[in-house]
Amino acid sequence: MNNKLWLTILFSIGVWFFASAFFIIFGSSVLLEYTSSRFFLQLTFLELGTAIALCFVMWLYKKLDTTKYAVIKLGICGTAIGLTLDSYILYHSSNLFSQLSSQQIMSFTIWMVIAYALYLIIPFVMERKRLL
Repeated sequence: MNNKLWLTILFSIGVWFFASAFFIIFGSSVLLEYTSSRFFLQLTFLELGTAIALCFVMWLYKKLDTTKYAVIKLGICGTAIGLTLDSYILYHSSNLFSQLSSQQIMSFTIWMVIAYALYLIIPFVMERKRLL
């Protein structure tokens, strides 16, 4: 296994860890119940922040791994690793998110689905010149 794959795995786990830690610590403050009238506005801001953070992570990763399509590799590996680890988080959500209501846990799940779509889309947008 080469060093670049270890870097990809390390970044993938790091992105998952920081996103999970953010919601474990701040979830009760930032996750609204999905029946709230402000839910979509709050979700939009959360996803915007997620997109900005992912762009920064991808930019940093691209500086460290200069191989062709490096950020696409990170997007695919990060999504696979993150979804696997998030299945554990959701399975143990009553313990990890004990301060959240079931609607807030559903809000987290909705955020997560969109965030993983961004994790796959952003690398392709960043590499669009190489792909065309």
